[in-house]
Amino acid sequence: MDVASQVPAGRTLIDCTNALKYDDFTLSQPATAEAIARAAPGVQVVKAFNLAADSVWRNPPPGLGVPLCGDGDLEPVADLVRDLGCTPVFAGGLQRAKLLEATAALAIGIWVRGGDVRGMFPELADAFGTVLPG
Repeated sequence: MDVASQVPAGRTLIDCTNALKYDDFTLSQPATAEAIARAAPGVQVVKAFNLAADSVWRNPPPGLGVPLCGDGDLEPVADLVRDLGCTPVFAGGLQRAKLLEATAALAIGIWVRGGDVRGMFPELADAFGTVLPG
């Protein structure tokens, strides 16, 4: 968190980290993005780019969805996502970043064991069945 405290107020910091325990692929620290935000008052922390390895971002598949969690204006980070040829997925405020971090731990654990997480979710039209949330 020392580096985060050196970011000037008013700037945006993209947190692409995953605090994992590599023996069982669970979170070693819950809510890392929120901890970074506490360490860097006045800095807008956006959780993004944490669901794929760094090598993916050098040449990402066109249209790859990139979830963004953060408070305030997310458009500068969304523009970066679009510049990479990917699709920003607005996933809620910074308090939801811990869910994105847990999703990464789940996906990485499945990938390491040879599974493929891409087929785990239905098409949007079928996501809720007949009972809509809310």
